[in-house]
Amino acid sequence: IAYSLSYQSLQFMPEFEVRVRVLKRLRYLGSEDQLKLKGKAACAMSTSELVITELVFDNFFKDLEIEAIVAILSCMVFQQKRCSEPDLTPELVAAKKQFLTLAHKIVEAEVAERLRPNDADFEEQFRFGLVEVVYRWAKGEEFSQIMQYTDVDEGTIVRC
Repeated sequence: IAYSLSYQSLQFMPEFEVRVRVLKRLRYLGSEDQLKLKGKAACAMSTSELVITELVFDNFFKDLEIEAIVAILSCMVFQQKRCSEPDLTPELVAAKKQFLTLAHKIVEAEVAERLRPNDADFEEQFRFGLVEVVYRWAKGEEFSQIMQYTDVDEGTIVRC
């Protein structure tokens, strides 16, 4: 009881309130802080909740083939900063652009509510270096063949 009445229990309250405002701005919460459908969907995700929910609710996946979906989503798993530049198909280039536009929507809300100072580094959290390789592998190319398109270790590719 002493802790719940102490200052330490309240030290994260300002950040919590800002995060609530971000969720309201993105329409995950209603005016009375009740969860809306988008909020309920985000609760069902285990990672990258806001990005994935925005993709789903914006029908990002609707016109993409399954191989392209898998390839684009690999950007949320792949973490290596340096790798060979992928050669993306026009469909993958368009999907990447749309993905970043939707992800930027979240960042804009965070900047507007002062949760982050600016949007300068938001793209760095997504690594598109394996999109081509994952796409080719999902299309059925042999693993030994796709290795020629990247300098990334085999284990990392399997993980993505």
